[in-house]
Formats: sequence, C-alpha cells, structure tokens
Amino acid sequence: MERSFEEFVIRGFALPTSLKAVSNDLPKILSEVNPDVVIVIGLAPRATSIMLELVSANCLHFEIPDVNGEKVKLKNVGPHKLSIATTTLPIRRIVSRCSRVCRLRPSISIGTFICNAAAYKIYEIRI
Repeated sequence: MERSFEEFVIRGFALPTSLKAVSNDLPKILSEVNPDVVIVIGLAPRATSIMLELVSANCLHFEIPDVNGEKVKLKNVGPHKLSIATTTLPIRRIVSRCSRVCRLRPSISIGTFICNAAAYKIYEIRI
C-alpha cells in the first residue's frame, strides 16, 4: 500500500506474527524502501490505549507459538549481547499532541514476543 500525505510518501507493509518474517522479510523491506521513519503497529488484546514503546530488548521469549508454530526461550534478536534499544521518536511531543484525540501513553513493556523482535531488528538495522 502506498499513499501520499503532504510531501511524504507513506508505504504500508503487513508481516505475519512470525519470527521468521521479522528476521528475513523485515530487513529486506527496509533495505528496499530505505525509509526515513518506521512505525510498527501491533495488537495487544488487553490494551486499553495506544502504547508508544520507549524501548525494545535484544531478547525473545515466548511459549505461545507464532504463526509458524515456533516457540522461543531466551534467545537474542540480534548477534549482540543482551541490550536495550531506545526510541529516537519525540515521544513527549507525540503524546502531547495525540493524547487530545486518542488514549495514548508511553510504555516500557513491549514484552518479548514478535513486536519486540521487530522493534529491535529495526534499531539494529538502523545503527
């Protein structure tokens, strides 16, 4: 999907809830598109607001299988040691402007499932 907004071109891609897709497809997409900004949207079934994640961790752990049936116990997303990646987005400004029209809050609990893998992979590629 591709749309324009003012001078920006917005491209959307859907990835399955799959570690394989995050590991293989996401880097290819980022390489081909070379975006200025990446926004990952995931779904937390019990969430009561939109959460802006401040950090992701180089750590995966999920006992509920992804769509490929894969389960992971304490595995790194990337080759580096256990580390934390922080967002470079202007979180205070985003929360200030967007919270007027929707329930929005910063969060440091992205978890250790596929959304965390995607966020850390994006950080790792952009280093």
